[in-house]
Amino acid sequence: MLKYYLPQIIFFAVFAAAAIPIIYYIWKKNPDPRFRPHAGEMSLIIVFAAFICGGMAFGLGSLFKPENDGTGMKKKPNEGAGWSAGDYGAEDSGGSKKKSKSKEGDSDGDAPRSRSLNDRN
Repeated sequence: MLKYYLPQIIFFAVFAAAAIPIIYYIWKKNPDPRFRPHAGEMSLIIVFAAFICGGMAFGLGSLFKPENDGTGMKKKPNEGAGWSAGDYGAEDSGGSKKKSKSKEGDSDGDAPRSRSLNDRN
Protein backbone atom coordinates (compact mmCIF):
# COMPACT_ATOMS: atom_id res chain seq x y z
CA MET A 1 0.00 0.00 0.00
CA LEU A 2 2.80 2.40 0.88
CA LYS A 3 4.64 1.51 -2.33
CA TYR A 4 1.63 2.63 -4.38
CA TYR A 5 1.71 6.16 -2.89
CA LEU A 6 5.50 6.54 -2.78
CA PRO A 7 5.67 9.36 -5.40
CA GLN A 8 3.00 11.36 -3.55
CA ILE A 9 4.80 10.88 -0.22
CA ILE A 10 8.12 11.99 -1.69
CA PHE A 11 6.61 15.10 -3.26
CA PHE A 12 4.73 15.95 -0.06
CA ALA A 13 7.97 15.67 1.95
CA VAL A 14 9.78 17.96 -0.50
CA PHE A 15 6.97 20.54 -0.52
CA ALA A 16 6.64 20.43 3.27
CA ALA A 17 10.40 20.87 3.66
CA ALA A 18 10.18 23.93 1.44
CA ALA A 19 7.14 25.31 3.31
CA ILE A 20 8.52 24.96 6.85
CA PRO A 21 11.09 27.83 6.57
CA ILE A 22 8.46 30.09 5.02
CA ILE A 23 5.99 29.36 7.81
CA TYR A 24 8.68 29.90 10.44
CA TYR A 25 9.61 33.25 8.88
CA ILE A 26 5.99 34.37 8.90
CA TRP A 27 5.55 33.32 12.52
CA LYS A 28 8.77 34.49 14.20
CA LYS A 29 11.05 36.51 11.93
CA ASN A 30 8.74 38.87 10.09
CA PRO A 31 10.30 42.38 10.32
CA ASP A 32 6.99 44.07 11.05
CA PRO A 33 5.63 42.85 14.41
CA ARG A 34 2.04 43.64 13.35
CA PHE A 35 2.27 40.91 10.69
CA ARG A 36 3.38 38.19 13.13
CA PRO A 37 0.32 35.99 13.61
CA HIS A 38 -0.67 34.39 16.91
CA ALA A 39 -0.87 30.63 17.53
CA GLY A 40 -4.45 30.23 16.29
CA GLU A 41 -3.77 32.09 13.08
CA MET A 42 -0.59 30.10 12.56
CA SER A 43 -2.44 26.83 12.97
CA LEU A 44 -4.82 27.92 10.20
CA ILE A 45 -1.87 28.90 7.97
CA ILE A 46 -0.25 25.51 8.65
CA VAL A 47 -3.46 23.67 7.71
CA PHE A 48 -3.75 25.70 4.48
CA ALA A 49 -0.09 25.01 3.67
CA ALA A 50 -0.58 21.28 4.31
CA PHE A 51 -3.59 21.18 1.96
CA ILE A 52 -1.72 23.08 -0.74
CA CYS A 53 1.36 20.84 -0.39
CA GLY A 54 -0.85 17.73 -0.37
CA GLY A 55 -2.74 18.79 -3.49
CA MET A 56 0.41 19.56 -5.41
CA ALA A 57 2.02 16.31 -4.22
CA PHE A 58 -1.00 14.26 -5.27
CA GLY A 59 -1.13 15.93 -8.69
CA LEU A 60 2.56 15.58 -9.47
CA GLY A 61 2.88 12.18 -7.84
CA SER A 62 0.14 10.74 -10.01
CA LEU A 63 2.19 11.67 -13.09
CA PHE A 64 5.20 9.68 -11.87
CA LYS A 65 3.47 6.34 -11.37
CA PRO A 66 4.89 3.29 -13.20
CA GLU A 67 1.77 2.84 -15.34
CA ASN A 68 2.36 6.31 -16.85
CA ASP A 69 5.57 5.27 -18.57
CA GLY A 70 4.43 6.31 -22.05
CA THR A 71 3.76 2.88 -23.55
CA GLY A 72 0.05 3.69 -23.72
CA MET A 73 0.78 6.41 -26.25
CA LYS A 74 1.99 3.81 -28.74
CA LYS A 75 -1.28 1.86 -28.68
CA LYS A 76 -4.07 2.53 -31.14
CA PRO A 77 -7.07 4.14 -29.41
CA ASN A 78 -10.01 1.76 -29.15
CA GLU A 79 -12.75 4.27 -28.49
CA GLY A 80 -13.44 7.94 -28.84
CA ALA A 81 -15.82 10.44 -30.28
CA GLY A 82 -17.72 9.39 -33.39
CA TRP A 83 -16.24 12.10 -35.56
CA SER A 84 -12.69 11.23 -34.52
CA ALA A 85 -12.95 7.54 -35.32
CA GLY A 86 -12.15 8.12 -38.97
CA ASP A 87 -15.10 6.20 -40.43
CA TYR A 88 -17.67 8.96 -40.53
CA GLY A 89 -17.78 8.67 -44.32
CA ALA A 90 -19.60 5.35 -44.00
CA GLU A 91 -22.77 7.16 -42.95
CA ASP A 92 -22.81 9.18 -46.18
CA SER A 93 -22.30 6.11 -48.40
CA GLY A 94 -25.69 4.68 -47.41
CA GLY A 95 -27.45 7.53 -49.15
CA SER A 96 -29.76 8.17 -46.24
CA LYS A 97 -28.78 11.79 -45.99
CA LYS A 98 -29.50 13.77 -49.14
CA LYS A 99 -29.08 17.46 -49.61
CA SER A 100 -32.12 19.42 -50.59
CA LYS A 101 -32.32 20.44 -54.22
CA SER A 102 -32.81 24.10 -53.41
CA LYS A 103 -29.48 24.35 -51.64
CA GLU A 104 -27.51 22.63 -54.39
CA GLY A 105 -28.47 25.21 -56.96
CA ASP A 106 -31.42 27.01 -58.44
CA SER A 107 -33.35 26.04 -61.61
CA ASP A 108 -30.58 26.86 -64.06
CA GLY A 109 -27.95 24.94 -62.09
CA ASP A 110 -26.04 27.92 -60.75
CA ALA A 111 -25.15 28.21 -57.11
CA PRO A 112 -27.68 30.08 -54.98
CA ARG A 113 -26.94 33.72 -54.27
CA SER A 114 -25.23 34.44 -51.00
CA ARG A 115 -27.24 35.92 -48.21
CA SER A 116 -26.54 39.35 -46.81
CA LEU A 117 -27.21 40.88 -43.43
CA ASN A 118 -30.41 42.63 -44.54
CA ASP A 119 -32.07 39.57 -46.11
CA ARG A 120 -35.21 38.26 -44.45
CA ASN A 121 -36.10 34.58 -44.66
